[in-house]
Amino acid sequence: MSNRSSVEILMKQIKDDIDQDGDEDIKFINPQINSSVSNRDALLAQINASWEIPFDVPIIQPPTIKGKITSYIKKVISKLINWRIHDLNIRQNNFNADTVRSINYLDKQLEESKLIINKLEQEVDKLISIVNIMKNNTEQNSKPINYFRFENKFRGSRELIKEYQSVYLKFIDTNMKVLDLGCGRGEFVELLTTNGIEVVGVDSNDEMINECIRLELPVVKDNLFNYLEKTSEKFDCIFLSQVIEHLNHNELIKLIGLAHEKLNSNGLLIMETPNPETVLVSSYTFYLDHTHVRPLPPVQLSFIIEECNFSVLENLYFHPFDNDSKLQELVSENHLINSNFKLLNNTIFGPRDYAIVAKKRDGANNDGK
Repeated sequence: MSNRSSVEILMKQIKDDIDQDGDEDIKFINPQINSSVSNRDALLAQINASWEIPFDVPIIQPPTIKGKITSYIKKVISKLINWRIHDLNIRQNNFNADTVRSINYLDKQLEESKLIINKLEQEVDKLISIVNIMKNNTEQNSKPINYFRFENKFRGSRELIKEYQSVYLKFIDTNMKVLDLGCGRGEFVELLTTNGIEVVGVDSNDEMINECIRLELPVVKDNLFNYLEKTSEKFDCIFLSQVIEHLNHNELIKLIGLAHEKLNSNGLLIMETPNPETVLVSSYTFYLDHTHVRPLPPVQLSFIIEECNFSVLENLYFHPFDNDSKLQELVSENHLINSNFKLLNNTIFGPRDYAIVAKKRDGANNDGK
């Protein structure tokens, strides 16, 4: 009885030993694998060295009776397990080998792609250098047109412009605060100042601003968009003479929107621009100024202004070509011929400029926008 008890005790002890350290002795995963490796070369070397799952793992136990018995039992269990999973191990190893070969192939392709990309980047850098050299050479060889001298030659004298612009005085009261955007040489600023009206002019051209400062006119050197966006002031009238034809469509929409924000309730927006309805303007004089972007037909500009929450009050047409430029009427009783001459004169030699006077409309526009 005591011998049987001793055997049972020994077997229990062996079982406990297997439960405690069996997992540490039988390792089916290669101990070289380290999941913390981040270096690409080291990771590839690790994968290539450890793709094969070993079938037989040495079982080491102390050279004692207990150790020998434990070792024997573990070997029996290991053989039973290997017999069950032998085919699975072969398939897994084949899969691992294919996977590693694929990784090695992709890594090689990646390296080749990097070499191609580096070569292309070098070519792009060369092209950029060539373009910059050509650009610099072009800039060095080209002399910009002096816009101040251009205005003096083609726009007309200060007194003539002030005479033209005096037509706007009927819309502006002495208690109003006016913003002249793109004030240029400052003719309108001077006209308003002379009539006791508070005004500030804004222009980005150095020579234009220097001319205004020489005349002691209240002006600010700035881009008109920058000024409108940063100023906290409100105005009763915003005036733009010969400015909007220098803008593209999106800039025009942005400008009118900013003007709406900076106007007081019922404030006025006055915009003057070349009149493309006159053929000589749309086909010739408009393009004398190299900074012009596109002409704006009156009906189009009126629509845009109204869409931007303004009500158009009046369209003004002025500055026709002199009579010496026009077709002469016949001395005849044929009124139809003379009517056609008048129509041709008005179409070809009509008003060179027009202006739209609009009032700020608070809230949504007529379409609820």
